[in-house]
Amino acid sequence: MKIAALISGGKDSFFTAHVCVNELGHELCALVNLYPSQEGTYELDSYSFQTVGHEVIEAYAECTNLPLYRRPFQGLSPNQDLQYKPSDLKDEVEDLYAILKYVKEEIPDLEGICCGAILSNYQRTRVENVCSRLDLIVLAPLWRIEQPELLRRMVKAPMDSILIKVASMGLKPKKHLGKSLVELEDELMDLSAKYQLNCCGEGGEYESLTLDCPIFEKRIVLDDFKIEITADNEFAPVGYVIVKKFHLEQKTEFQNLTKSKKGYKNAGKIIIYDKPTELETGEIEIPQIDLNTLNYYGKNNESIQYKLFSKNDDYLYISGIWNQTEEKEQEEDNFKENANGIIGGLHTILNQFEMDLSNIVLLEIALNANSQIQPLEQILKQYFLVSPPSRVIWKNLNNEGKLKMSVMASKGKSKSLHVLSRSNFSPPCLGNYSHLTEVNQNLIISSSVTGRKASDLSFPESFEEETEQAILNLKNYLMVSHSSLQDILYCRIATNENLPEKTLENMKLNTKAIINVFKASSLIEGRVEIFVIALKKELIQDSEKTVFEQNFDNFKLNSQVFSLDSQSPSFACIEITLPNKNTLNEKDITEISACLEKNIQLDKLSKINLYHQGKNPSLLNLLSKSPISISEYNINGLEGSLFLECYFF
Repeated sequence: MKIAALISGGKDSFFTAHVCVNELGHELCALVNLYPSQEGTYELDSYSFQTVGHEVIEAYAECTNLPLYRRPFQGLSPNQDLQYKPSDLKDEVEDLYAILKYVKEEIPDLEGICCGAILSNYQRTRVENVCSRLDLIVLAPLWRIEQPELLRRMVKAPMDSILIKVASMGLKPKKHLGKSLVELEDELMDLSAKYQLNCCGEGGEYESLTLDCPIFEKRIVLDDFKIEITADNEFAPVGYVIVKKFHLEQKTEFQNLTKSKKGYKNAGKIIIYDKPTELETGEIEIPQIDLNTLNYYGKNNESIQYKLFSKNDDYLYISGIWNQTEEKEQEEDNFKENANGIIGGLHTILNQFEMDLSNIVLLEIALNANSQIQPLEQILKQYFLVSPPSRVIWKNLNNEGKLKMSVMASKGKSKSLHVLSRSNFSPPCLGNYSHLTEVNQNLIISSSVTGRKASDLSFPESFEEETEQAILNLKNYLMVSHSSLQDILYCRIATNENLPEKTLENMKLNTKAIINVFKASSLIEGRVEIFVIALKKELIQDSEKTVFEQNFDNFKLNSQVFSLDSQSPSFACIEITLPNKNTLNEKDITEISACLEKNIQLDKLSKINLYHQGKNPSLLNLLSKSPISISEYNINGLEGSLFLECYFF
């Protein structure tokens, strides 16, 4: 992949470039940098970009023999939300957008950008937002690497980086500024243990300046610098280095395994791009839809009380709906019109409750074929520009020729784990969804988690390895949200092969959640998909799960109910197994009704998801005693089994 590197002069950005080139095999063709617009300014208080040491940056063009694209900026951050949305042209993120857009115009075959993000979600989300708008892939190979390990790797590379700013307990300007990481490695490790500081400086403890890196053809040698003290605090003094004079030395050995032998346009030169730009938000108008054109289960059927939507104090549930439109000659046109119509319908319903698309926390989709996924992504990207919801996609057997969507929404405060950067920590979002959505500061809802490997996005060869990888990915996503498997209240594992008993037993040992495993041959990605709903630790620690099983003449019923207390069920999963793969008769329905009335508080239900193969209208009618929303998924591979997911929150 042909990439450009965002550089600040610090160790993280150049070590990232080294890893991308010499370990991952990408072709580095340019450097990109933002610098203070006001002459004589040595440091800006930027939220996203290091500026201290910028007086040396231009030398990196000659050091690497690569073009260096630079843009002046003021370091303003009017939008300080974690999830960035373009709203103000003065924001420093829009300067990054402007320079990367220009670089892409100069290098049309540019595919990606590498950045040195290690732990900062604030910086990562802004780089991802800009690159997403420019259709560039973000490479962040250092993301979530343990900092002691990372520091050791940098020293061993070898990297020659010095401390150019300090602002932390244990670090003294006159003692530590100008010293290299090689000299300070042991001391930084000791200070990390003593004061809990980040040994790689991720908490702002220090900034660094790179003098040499494996990809450099020439190294920087400092001839003269001075130390500026900005806060002479006894416990945590602040100071930085101003470089007065330096020169370059030719290296006899350097390592750039992928550099083009033909060279690059403007190689070794500095290109300043300071032209004013316009704000590009990417927002589009949401279509206005007459709700009468939407269809859902039970519409126009007086015997069924299911509603287009149901609402409780915390959440709004919208049933699986599809759009009734005239057929077009081109199938692609039909699909786009249906998708836009459904989005418009969802928006109209949400508006009735003073909500909009940004309030959606879970989007469940049923479609007919994998070939519809790519056009669907293009459509959803227009509407969910920031913090898309968690998402599950099913391939329906009987979808009546229509795309369907159902929604869970909330007015409560929500935040998303929406990682687009490629790293070795976990696979990025490969579509318009978030890995996890946390809502009301207590509930966590995942997207379908697959067994892709983070390193190359491939699936492991064996099914067992793929399943273990999916569980590892889930653990990592939960860890970022300060949660774990122990906080799960419901876990659905859909596979197209038999789940290894060892894997299931390990899951049961790590969580007391309801675990629902079913075999489905119509998965969208890979051979296993895991979906979970979790709660914050303080809520789940006193919860309990009850299991009820009963055999009847024609079927077997298994019920699992998860409750936060004895009075309030939170979630239930009901499995009905038909050994002879028969359909349910009236006697069966009566028996199921009596069983569920006894074991589940049906009057408190908010939403039901039904997974089955074939048609079971009598079962759906049974559950219509309370007017709630329902989403029905007709899935290949479930012949002889039905699953009901019951939401009580």
